[in-house]
Amino acid sequence: MFFDFFFQSSPTFWPQSGSVHQGNIKIQHLASEAEYFGGVLIRKFSVKNPKGKRRTIKTFHLHGWRREDFVPPQVDTIVQLIAKVEKWTRKCGPAPVIVTCYDGCRASGFYCAASYLAAQIHDTREADVIQAVRTVRLHRPTFIPTVEQYRWLYELSCFLVSEKILK
Repeated sequence: MFFDFFFQSSPTFWPQSGSVHQGNIKIQHLASEAEYFGGVLIRKFSVKNPKGKRRTIKTFHLHGWRREDFVPPQVDTIVQLIAKVEKWTRKCGPAPVIVTCYDGCRASGFYCAASYLAAQIHDTREADVIQAVRTVRLHRPTFIPTVEQYRWLYELSCFLVSEKILK
């Protein structure tokens, strides 16, 4: 799974249609599977290695999050993104998740902390924003660089708890 939060300004490694080769790996765009919801474009691809083994992957592109902003434009967009990714992950089983953005930390770090927080609320019925940020910073110290992102994570946790979105 790949996430690219700044789709129009980031380099792509997948075809817009048809198929491409990246070295000896073939990537085929399955256009009929494309889906768009609330600012997130989902594309489905088939990836084939030289031995002929195929894997289906999805890319999730969050539109409308300007490069200069530290937080996404709307709470419900990130909630929908987290829910779609969780659904895909449950369907496909354990697999790597790759999160990318223009600078490698601002949006990616925010998504990782928000996703961790959502899972924490779902699993324990408790929200600990500090723990969520500490956990993602353990591996990437530059994640969540602003007070604005902390504040937004608190707002997200209140939203998730009050709306009972994650049951």
